[in-house]
Amino acid sequence: MSPPTTPAAIELTAAAVKDLDDVLIWLAARNPSAAEALRESIDSVLTTLATGMLHGPASTLASGARCRRFYVHPLWIYYQHIPGVLRVLRIYHHARTPLE
Repeated sequence: MSPPTTPAAIELTAAAVKDLDDVLIWLAARNPSAAEALRESIDSVLTTLATGMLHGPASTLASGARCRRFYVHPLWIYYQHIPGVLRVLRIYHHARTPLE
């Protein structure tokens, strides 16, 4: 049995906060319970990603930044693990032009 992993702090960039706010506000206006369920799913995935026990595929953004991404329908979460921090770069709707 492996020792428990201490979760990293979760840090969202301003762009990720705006991305998430925009999609949740849009969805809440149409289906509040779906917006809450999506928020809970994202929180759960971020908590799991922060442990380092789960990783999405590596990705390179158009800016050249290296990161990983993880899918929570209908959103891609683009993130980086840095010592002690899970930095969320973007939370991006899958139907938009890809960031990569």
